Parts: sequence; structure tokens; C-alpha cells
Amino acid sequence: MKLLETHHVPLLKKPIRLQEYGVDIFVTIPTKSALKKAIKKGLILVDEKSASTGLYIRGNEIIHLYQSNQKSALKKLILPLEILFEDDYLAVIYKPAGVLVSGNTFVTIANALPQNLQKSTQEDAVQPQPVHRLDYATSGVLLVGKTSRSIIALNKLFENKEIIKIYMAVCIGKMKSHGIIKIPIDNKSSETHY
Repeated sequence: MKLLETHHVPLLKKPIRLQEYGVDIFVTIPTKSALKKAIKKGLILVDEKSASTGLYIRGNEIIHLYQSNQKSALKKLILPLEILFEDDYLAVIYKPAGVLVSGNTFVTIANALPQNLQKSTQEDAVQPQPVHRLDYATSGVLLVGKTSRSIIALNKLFENKEIIKIYMAVCIGKMKSHGIIKIPIDNKSSETHY
């Protein structure tokens, strides 16, 4: 394994689980799910010992992130995507209906991104990844991060509701020009303004 990054933990006021503490400390791991995957693959060591997601960090530990020596033999997905905008940090693509954004299936937007986008030249470049989801049957604009910093920044914008999503639907029959629909979805309360 090749050492990618090292993090020295400052003294903490109270212990915190590694999977909570570890988010945003490594340039090459921008998300909590990526951190969990790295831990499960044994790529993160704390004080030279293999880490687990339940490990508590107290302070003064040294956390190492390694890169696996195994080459990925994954098959490439050939799925042409319409790219609306792309730079070294992010991309905006059109997601067609009938394709999953990500998940446990081969044909996903996430699996098609590396073959459709230019690799970032930034030092914190990562494999491009969607920063939000659109349902399987929904078509529309999808934001994709290409660097750790851009993924973190875009996630914060969504978290703080600074990015507004607007949906359009085709309806059958006559509707009023505006209104509110209050119908539970999956047994959860839901309110839609139109």
C-alpha cells in the first residue's frame, strides 16, 4: 500500500467516532460514505493499527490514509451523457429518465462519469461523483463534483438550502394555476406548492 495522506489529531474536548471525525480531514476523501469504504477496505490506520468505523478518536492520534496497490479491473460503462457545463472543479450534466444516479447496479450515472468527463488537474482531484440525486424516472440537471473541495462546497450549499431545485411535471386534466397538495408519500407527511 502507498501512503497518501497523514493527519495529526489535536487534543479533543471529548471523544468522537472516527467515521464522524474523519469527514473533511483528507483531501482525497470528500464524503462520509467514501471514508467508510476506505475504513472497511483497511486503507485507514490509526496509530499504525487498522481502524474500524466504531473507533473513538480522543486526541494526539496519527491517522494514515493509504492507497491500495490493487488495480481495479472494473469494466467501463459506455453511456454517453449530455454535458451542459464542465470545468476543472465540477460538471453539470443532463440525467435522462430511466437511469439510476448511483447504486448497486452497473448502469448508473456515477459509473458513466469517468468516461464522459475530463479528469481534473487539481491536486485534490477525485473520481467525479454526483452531489445529489434525481429519481430513476426523473430527467433533469445533475451537479457533479470533480475535486474534494468542490464536493464539500456543493454538499454544504445543498445542506444550507442555498441551491434551489425546481421540478416540472406533465399533468393530465385541468388544474388550478396554483395551489397546495398535502398527501402523505411513503407514510411521511408531504406538502407541495405549485
